[in-house]
Amino acid sequence: MKLLKLTALIGVLTLALGAPAAQAYYMELTGNRVSTDSSQLVSTGAFGASKGFQIAWHITEASPGGAFHYEYTISGVDGGALGKALSSWMLEVANPSNSSDFSNFSRVEGPSNGQYVPGSWQPQQGSPFQPGDLYGISFDVEKNIGKPYDRSYTFSFDSFYAPVWGDFYAQGSNGVYAYNIGFGTDPDQFTTDFSPWILVPGAGTMVPLPSSLLLLGSGFVGLGLVRFRLGQKKA
Repeated sequence: MKLLKLTALIGVLTLALGAPAAQAYYMELTGNRVSTDSSQLVSTGAFGASKGFQIAWHITEASPGGAFHYEYTISGVDGGALGKALSSWMLEVANPSNSSDFSNFSRVEGPSNGQYVPGSWQPQQGSPFQPGDLYGISFDVEKNIGKPYDRSYTFSFDSFYAPVWGDFYAQGSNGVYAYNIGFGTDPDQFTTDFSPWILVPGAGTMVPLPSSLLLLGSGFVGLGLVRFRLGQKKA
């Protein structure tokens, strides 16, 4: 963790001298996964063809030791509208965790039916193609809100859990769905390709990857992070 913080601090100081007008965060991580790449997502129907499916993230930490701000946008592959309305989606989080570990939710609909409360979600009648159990937070999308087929969806919240690699599952109207290729498995310390997963709020077991250090155009240093398994403690 100290290496991660030191690397981030050096990146901020360097960029502050060369590009003072850029927005600076102590940490900033961005990325996405798209249905047009079969190494990233499994997707069906309108989530896999036509406008396709994209899940993108923007994760920031404003100050050392501060909360992380997580923002996820679900859209078509070009950032525009989905081909079908999004009904709900689930994001993996640290196991175990509780509702007090997450705050400042901003999304399409207010909390109901267990939303914002981490729990174990199993495949069921409403999500028969969910590839396995998922410990996470469920986000339901309010019905009849605007025109469901001409929109993208943005969800955000804060947490002191640091970003690690994990899973998601999303479903839309008429039975379409999408999830990450690596669903139910974990990268290890030898993994170099993280495209089968997305960044999620995890348990804090992180391994910096020097080869993944990237200078982001938004003015910070991106860092590849590895999850051994959400909820696993260091030996």
